[in-house]
Amino acid sequence: MKNEGPMDGSHSVLLFSKSPLAGSNGTPFKQLLGFQRVQLESGSEEEVIFLVSFCIDLGTVKADGVQTLDIGTHTIIAGTAHHPIIIVSY
Repeated sequence: MKNEGPMDGSHSVLLFSKSPLAGSNGTPFKQLLGFQRVQLESGSEEEVIFLVSFCIDLGTVKADGVQTLDIGTHTIIAGTAHHPIIIVSY
């Protein structure tokens, strides 16, 4: 994250995931994986790191209470950046 403005400030960085089944069968359109509040002086920058566990963070709990990891392209979203992660079955 970089503060290119003339004043010091803080910003919340939000990390979301979107399942390949987003919006169907009760699967949320996207879910919040984590957030961090970052305070930056004018002109400074800072790397923001999130740790993601694929099985826990990208999984969904079905109506029967079983957690599953859906096959297909999951998308990690931070601000305007979208990063695809493809889960395949062997």
